[in-house]
Order: sequence, then C-alpha cells, then structure tokens
Amino acid sequence: MKEIAKWDIKIKRTNHQIILKRNWFTSQYIVMVDEKEVPFTLTLQDFFKGLDMPLKIKNNEIRLIINGYSKDLVVDGKHLKTGLVYEPIGKIPKWTWFFVLLCLALPVMSLGGFIPIMYAIVGIQYVIRTSLNPAWPTSLKVIACLGATAFIWFACILTILILFGNQIGY
Repeated sequence: MKEIAKWDIKIKRTNHQIILKRNWFTSQYIVMVDEKEVPFTLTLQDFFKGLDMPLKIKNNEIRLIINGYSKDLVVDGKHLKTGLVYEPIGKIPKWTWFFVLLCLALPVMSLGGFIPIMYAIVGIQYVIRTSLNPAWPTSLKVIACLGATAFIWFACILTILILFGNQIGY
C-alpha cells in the first residue's frame, strides 16, 4: 500500500496523525487515524463528484476531501492546504447536465466501443468536478466545460481515425 498523504494535526492539545493510503492492486483508499483504519466505501457519485468524508476525533469533526489529485483535510472549518473556508460539495448545477449529455452522446454517435466510452467517462468526470469548483465563477466553469467537451470529441474522433482509419477508408 502506498501512502499518498499524511497530516499531523493538533486537537485540544493532543497530536493526531491521519494517513491516506491507496492499495496499488485494487486502487481503493484506506484512511488511518492514529494508526487505526477507518472503514468507508467510495460510491459512483464520489468517483464523479469527489469525496467529502467526515472523520470524528475526540468529538471534533475533521473532513477528508479528495477531489481528483487534490487531497486535503478540513480542520475547524478551514482547509489545511489553502486556509480557505470549507464549503461542502454541492449539488450539480443544472447547466452541467447539458455537457454530460454531450459526453454521453459520444459513444452513442460512434456506435459504442471501448475508446468512446473511456473518453466519455473522463469527460463526464471533468465536467462534473469543474462545475462543482467553488473557486471559479460560473462563466469560467461553462467555458472550461465547453472546451473539455469539444476536446474529448476531437480527441476521440482523432484516435479512432488513427487506429482504424485505413479500415474505414480514411
């Protein structure tokens, strides 16, 4: 198991250690609080939106936030990494579903296959996580989602043409 993040925090004059590990074989996360494993399961929603997991340490709530490659703890309402005030992961904005549908249309329009499905999953994950980013204004989120959606369509079509172009006459 690979240790991917480690925090040493002080709560009520007591030091605590929180370690985030990842099983290299199953890709599952393991959270250790003061050398004790904290059980949890990731849902499909966590995969797309990111994880916001409460941890109880001596009647204090600490939150473990995993969003893509970013891992952080929230202690006393503030992110340890940035110092920003904690905002829970919100609901997915309605405008995001337009870009999700465009990503889902990719495997449908290309008549399925592994490559379009993988591009669609990556696109959907990016679009949802971008739409939930509290640091960006909505206009920038929409532009980023539009760009990402256009990019995955372009990349998918280009990949299919490179791999199978001679079989379909290109």
